[in-house]
Amino acid sequence: MEMLAAIIKQSKLSRDLTSIIKPKDRSDVQCFANICKWAGQACTTAEKFDDDKFMVLRDTIISLARETNSEGVKNRAAVFVSLMKSELGYEPPTTRSIRVRKELMNGKR
Repeated sequence: MEMLAAIIKQSKLSRDLTSIIKPKDRSDVQCFANICKWAGQACTTAEKFDDDKFMVLRDTIISLARETNSEGVKNRAAVFVSLMKSELGYEPPTTRSIRVRKELMNGKR
């Protein structure tokens, strides 16, 4: 039941993000889904979802999304992901898989 609540909260976060930053294409939609999944995973330990931690993280994510409302920002989704990386240490799945593959090839894992 707890994991279902986590999924519902991630889904609501995704809806909130798309209401702040309108996705231009499927890539933006997938990007937001990945961020929501990452947020849920960041707040889950040993199959236990930390609701309080998620709400704090959610508020920060929403705040970062709102920062992209500045005039002159052409690709709000890209600016948002850049803020996520610099402010919260977000690493998109493709970047993570490339890094892990390189570490494996270099014997660091």
